Amino acid sequence: DMPFFLHEDGTYDPLLNAWLRDLPSRGANAPSTWESYARDVQVFLRFLKWRRQSDDWTSTTQRDLADFKQVRRD
Repeated sequence: DMPFFLHEDGTYDPLLNAWLRDLPSRGANAPSTWESYARDVQVFLRFLKWRRQSDDWTSTTQRDLADFKQVRRD
């Protein structure tokens, strides 16, 4: 039941998926919690794709996060 992420080209994202798989060990035991976290990350990845034309989350900056916060507020 664990969600997972694939890049647009169908490749598996090992770092992001390792984070998801680690959620139960950090107290997030409910599948609904995993799904909610995955949806939130998906929204952020879509924002990055829109803003930078890239879904490379590994180069996320503080500015990206601040802009995402502002867009979500608006």
